[in-house]
Order: sequence, then structure tokens, then C-alpha cells
Amino acid sequence: YISEIYRLMGEGSQLRFLVVFGIGLAIFFVVKNVLLLGFQYLQGRFVHHEEAAFATRLFGIYLTRPYAYHLRRNSAQLMHNVTIATASVFQSGLMPLLNLVMELFIAVGVLAAILIVSPVEGLTAGGILIATVVFYYLMLRSRLEFFGTQIHRHGGQSKLWVNQGIGAIKETKILGREGFFREAFGRHRGEEARYRNYAYV
Repeated sequence: YISEIYRLMGEGSQLRFLVVFGIGLAIFFVVKNVLLLGFQYLQGRFVHHEEAAFATRLFGIYLTRPYAYHLRRNSAQLMHNVTIATASVFQSGLMPLLNLVMELFIAVGVLAAILIVSPVEGLTAGGILIATVVFYYLMLRSRLEFFGTQIHRHGGQSKLWVNQGIGAIKETKILGREGFFREAFGRHRGEEARYRNYAYV
């Protein structure tokens, strides 16, 4: 293909051809990266907008609950649900899902090109791709759900200990319980970080 392009350009100086071809290649990669950056911006804007809208709706639901409901619930846990848990769900759930969809579109495009050029190899590659995706999904689905549950639980608990320790700072200092609250918070925060790392990997 490159030799054909060289022939169409008139078969002049090879140095001139390399310069023009290199500039063209550089322009192609710049345009590709600009388009990719634009797509990532639109994807991020969509996810963050939906996250804010969902958190607002959840906050509104909590506000309209009767007073007896709030007496039975821990305010720190409700705060965690509105501020941190919603962000975690969208960042750890919706964003990777959109990335997966984009990768699937790319894989389907590459597979279609292979099928056109070489149907047998294309069908083989498609079978391997489908089997890999199914295996990946079946192996990791339950683990990711477990990691998400643990992140939510330990994140809520760490926020609870902060709320109790600082919210009642006078009693905390009078009773000398600073170390107790610090240790409890650090334990849950460390567990949250550990499961976030598992989910990220």
C-alpha cells in the first residue's frame, strides 16, 4: 500500500515522500487523539451529570421521609449514600461500562475488517473473542459485586466513625477516646482502600 501511494505521488524523491508521508501520519494521529479526547470529555460529562442528578434525587427522597424514618437511620450513613456511594457507583460502574462498549465497537470493527479480508481467520478470531468475553464476565461478575458491597459498607462505616468522633468531640476528649475512633476509622478506611484496589485491578 505504501509503495502504491509512492507511485501515485509521482515517484519523485524518496526523502520528499517520507517527509510528506510522515506529516500525513502525524496529522492522522493528532486527529485521532483529538477525537478520542472529545469522546472521553462527552463520556465524562454524561457520567458526572447522571451522578449529580441521581444524588440529588436520592437526597430529595431522604428529605421527604418522615421524621420516624430518620430516627431509625444513622445520619452519617445517609450522608455517605448521597455524597460518596453514588459517586463510587457511577465511577466504578457506569464509566467502565461505557469504556467496555467503546472497546467492543473497536473490536467489532477490527473483526469485520478481518472477516472481509480472510473469513476463516475472522471467524476463528471472533469465536476466541466471544469465548474470552463470556469467560471474563462469568469469572468476575460475582467478585466485582462483592467488592462493590464491601467498598460501600466500609466507606459508610468510616464516615460513621468520623461523624461520631468529631460530632461529639467534647465527650471524645473528656473520655480520652481519640485513639479508639482513630483506630476504628483507619481500619474501615484501610479495608475500603483494599477493596477499591481489588476492583480496579
